[in-house]
Amino acid sequence: MRCDLHVHSLHSGTLPVAILRHFFLESYSAPADVYSTLRKRGMDLVTLTDHDSIGGGEELRKHADFFLSEEVTCRMPSGTYAHVGVYDLSERQHTEINRRRDDLIRLVAYLSEQRLFFTVNHVFSSLTGRRKAEDFEWFSGFFPAVETRNGQMLPSANQQAAEFAWSRCKTQVAGSDAHALASVGTTYTEVPGARDKEEFFAGLRAGPPERDLDLGPMINANQKRRVEAYLAGAAADHLATLATGTVVSDAPKGGYYVRPTLIGAAPETNRIVQEEVFGPVLAAMTFEDEADAIRLANGTPFGLVAGVWSRDAKRAIRVARKMRAGQVFVNSYGAGGGIELPFGGFGRSGHGREKGFEGLREFTTTQTLVVAHGE
Repeated sequence: MRCDLHVHSLHSGTLPVAILRHFFLESYSAPADVYSTLRKRGMDLVTLTDHDSIGGGEELRKHADFFLSEEVTCRMPSGTYAHVGVYDLSERQHTEINRRRDDLIRLVAYLSEQRLFFTVNHVFSSLTGRRKAEDFEWFSGFFPAVETRNGQMLPSANQQAAEFAWSRCKTQVAGSDAHALASVGTTYTEVPGARDKEEFFAGLRAGPPERDLDLGPMINANQKRRVEAYLAGAAADHLATLATGTVVSDAPKGGYYVRPTLIGAAPETNRIVQEEVFGPVLAAMTFEDEADAIRLANGTPFGLVAGVWSRDAKRAIRVARKMRAGQVFVNSYGAGGGIELPFGGFGRSGHGREKGFEGLREFTTTQTLVVAHGE
């Protein structure tokens, strides 16, 4: 599937140039004309990325192949500005995004919490002013994707963006950055094999680490064999396989890839439940009530990371506090987190903590000094 992920309409506002902003728009392209031009030029999906606006999407909502996006003007911690492409969002999310666009940290936290796909656009351009060195540290650490082919940028700027993205294992996207109909759809992002919007975005997120997919290979051949042994054991125990993922066709030959696998109806005493697999394998189990769910979650000798999902925030926090795990994620899942978050496990999942103040204490030697002051 193809989609131009950077295209503007008359809803992008006025030119960001002193006097000219009082007289001229950035784009005079009507949303309907942009849509029809994109379709004629072979785009399977259509979106608009107007500056801090979703107004152009109103008249295109009727099209099944259209999704709402915007290009957010965001203030960096350094005081500079960046353009952030945010895709497939809702009106409510647009409102929340605009409340946070003057604070990159709050903005990125919200986008990640909402599981929205977002990019940093024309990284090596002066369109949003000068860049500071620390800006690139933020792009490297907190953005999942980088625009590396922009139809309006010089080839050298696009090449620099591509090298930046590749060296940091970022997803690379492309768009025309068209402000006039003549260049709409001339540069686009393509996801081979995708059949709908969901598969298009899934393809932008999953294979080799340089493509920044959801899952890379196992660390070595021994670990691959170990995970496969757990799967073979589950099959021997007649446990149902509910779903499996795929390994992308262009993954390097001989790589230690294991297909993600979901096992169903696993007894709580089974090895695949009781032991740490350290691979893309998940055992699904049913529970009777909240207490039973907590019992099952804590019913292993390990306790590194846990996750709790619930529409009820109070209930989620209550359950999370009862998890016997070093880190507990609510309505999300990960491992490690930022450098400021202590990381370590319970039980056989390890001793002590890394990172944060807890980690610093591991390198602290305590001295006890006792002084007698006389009678």
